[in-house]
Amino acid sequence: MADWRYWTSRIARHQAGLSAVNGRKKSKQLSKLYRIRKNRFRHAVAAFARQPVKNLYREGVSSIIIGEFTGIRINNEHGRQGNAMVHNYWSHKHLADRLKWTAEEYGMKVPTISEAYTSQTCPWCRSCHSQCILRSFRCLDCSLETHREAVGLLNMDARCGGYAVRPMIWPMLLHWDGCGSNRNNGMPTQQRIKVEA
Repeated sequence: MADWRYWTSRIARHQAGLSAVNGRKKSKQLSKLYRIRKNRFRHAVAAFARQPVKNLYREGVSSIIIGEFTGIRINNEHGRQGNAMVHNYWSHKHLADRLKWTAEEYGMKVPTISEAYTSQTCPWCRSCHSQCILRSFRCLDCSLETHREAVGLLNMDARCGGYAVRPMIWPMLLHWDGCGSNRNNGMPTQQRIKVEA
């Protein structure tokens, strides 16, 4: 994201210079900056998709479920940087396609499932009476308390007709350093009930 912002600011500076000097809107240098930004983004997506798929293949995973984000851009207001990310940087279809192509190279299936209401339904008792505060989920009927991403994952897996075979843990955050992604847990160290299917 920082790399995207850097190249976007260079593009904006160049566009401002073009319009101030001679009123033009296009130049070879501007086209080159756009091309650099696009190629760096595509390289980051390709590298980001390959490493997790390789690790999952090594662990014996046979399918990867991708969530569908239809309508994510409609009626959303996330501030200046959030809007720039959702409307300009966010490319879910490109990332999902790249992940599918990479997984198919390893012989994995990649279904796409709607994510609607997956993090609000309890995976144990199927109740919709839940309380979601920040990233935590608490079922008011069976008192299950865990991370919302783990709940969403289990419900998406159930929609796909399967079941998770391993206990769910905190989601891992990956930090892109320009060449690869570094693991960083970044999650709070609270004790939670581990969800097991």
